[in-house]
Amino acid sequence: MLSKVSSATMALGTLAAPHLERGATQALSSLTNQSNAEASSQVEIAGEVAAGTASAMSTMYKALETSSKILATNIASNTVSIVSHKYGTEVDAVKDAAIAGPEGICKSTVEDPN
Repeated sequence: MLSKVSSATMALGTLAAPHLERGATQALSSLTNQSNAEASSQVEIAGEVAAGTASAMSTMYKALETSSKILATNIASNTVSIVSHKYGTEVDAVKDAAIAGPEGICKSTVEDPN
């Protein structure tokens, strides 16, 4: 989903960028009494900074997403080890069924009606 949002944002930015750059250059030029060339250069620098910031935020988001998946996997794995070690394999099997959700509980009930 993130890649689709990213693609849509890129398409919107590609369409809007020239218009925004022209308007920003004219506004900066008139507000600061600079030439259009100086204002255009400053707007270009600001655009590069904004693009770099967006790229960095995307990279950070992807890294956090990957890290959270790894953390969740490790927590689940360690929970299995701790429960199995502390309470035995029978409780570990019940915990596995509970973690699997209602479908897992139904399957374990059907398999072992006792």
